[in-house]
Amino acid sequence: MIDKAIQILADRLNQHLGARFSVDDDIVVASPLVDASGGPVATTRNQLVLFVANIDQDTMPRNSELRAGGGSSVTRAQPPLHLNVYVMIAANYDPENYTEALKVLSGALQYFQANPVLDASNAPEFGQTGLQKLQMEISNLGIETVGHLWGVSGGRYLPSVLYRMRTVSIDANAVIREDLTIRAPAPQVAPS
Repeated sequence: MIDKAIQILADRLNQHLGARFSVDDDIVVASPLVDASGGPVATTRNQLVLFVANIDQDTMPRNSELRAGGGSSVTRAQPPLHLNVYVMIAANYDPENYTEALKVLSGALQYFQANPVLDASNAPEFGQTGLQKLQMEISNLGIETVGHLWGVSGGRYLPSVLYRMRTVSIDANAVIREDLTIRAPAPQVAPS
């Protein structure tokens, strides 16, 4: 589900930024900035890059969930896992294109300001993903936290913004047990 959510963000931003700046090529790529050996990923050069910076659980009750069964049973299943996915949007442009980087990053901010909730009404891709909706909120970080985040990401600081994408739900439909329901017989009406 996380992969589908990130791809929807990249697709939506590519459509918006392509139309806004009259560009046919993709401007946004979903990718880490550095590869496993610590080197730069070539496909992210002069691109707006989306990558997952963190994932945590959206606090919800942890009890099992009742689900309607067929006929005379009720199914008890684990509730879906609701996640917050922290998505970094970074302008990875060469120094001579610095103002272009800021322009593209500003365009992404404008898109999410105008579309803080993505669902089937404004992102047709939702129909094939199993996702219901995604809420985009800027996650404000202090300068020290930003420095630490970029340090553990293996990269140098780039103009960027961190969004909290709520709520990505993962549901394995893991059944705990199925309980039979007991129904009282219908009351008999005496003939008059």
